[in-house]
Amino acid sequence: GGGGGVVGALVALQTYVDGDPRERFYTCDWGVACDSEHSVLAVGGELRQIKLIDCHSARVEATLQGHGAAIHEVRFLPHRRGLLASASRDEAVRLWHTASRLCVAVFAGERGHLDAVLSVDVSPDGTALASSGVDGTVKLWSVDQPAVSAAVARADALAERRAEAQA
Repeated sequence: GGGGGVVGALVALQTYVDGDPRERFYTCDWGVACDSEHSVLAVGGELRQIKLIDCHSARVEATLQGHGAAIHEVRFLPHRRGLLASASRDEAVRLWHTASRLCVAVFAGERGHLDAVLSVDVSPDGTALASSGVDGTVKLWSVDQPAVSAAVARADALAERRAEAQA
């Protein structure tokens, strides 16, 4: 008896293996590169860093560092190209500006998670993040606040200056 499934072998379109054999990837999410229409894949794992892989060239375009422990999940914000949220074992959710490679906000601390953050997602309108963790809580975080907007604007300006310098 079939089940209507695919018969035969499925073939991977691409395979990425990190240069460090200690890396174990736990998460990935699709986005679009800030400077082109190419797909970019954000991947994170055991070594506390996020790699942005340009799927057109099959190369790592950037590495984002700042978490103090393994990264459990990454999510691009669909309403704002180039913003990426990450959840980590270090009890923090971070918001990254991928063009500048800067962390523009850290959601943690006194009102944050008390143990590893396992999951992060973006609200349908892009104004909030939801995170869940080993501490048994779900937290809602506003990304639509003046401090975050100002940090994103500064990162936008930095990315533009870098792009102009390279042109």
